[in-house]
Amino acid sequence: MTHTKHAHLPSTGRHKNDDSNLPYWKRAHHDWRFWIALSLMLIAMFVYIATGDLAIQPNDQNHMKMGQPTP
Repeated sequence: MTHTKHAHLPSTGRHKNDDSNLPYWKRAHHDWRFWIALSLMLIAMFVYIATGDLAIQPNDQNHMKMGQPTP
């Protein structure tokens, strides 16, 4: 008796940890496009905050020497 009595179930091609049946928003953190979009958004937020609502005034030294206010 060299045969063992194991029941072999048919394979469906899916593994136990396969998350392809989950919605995209639950598995998005595994996608490289998510991380690129997140990093670009954070960079844009940093630039917006660091520049004071994108309202950087030009710093022209010639106007400062003449004593004329910048219009």
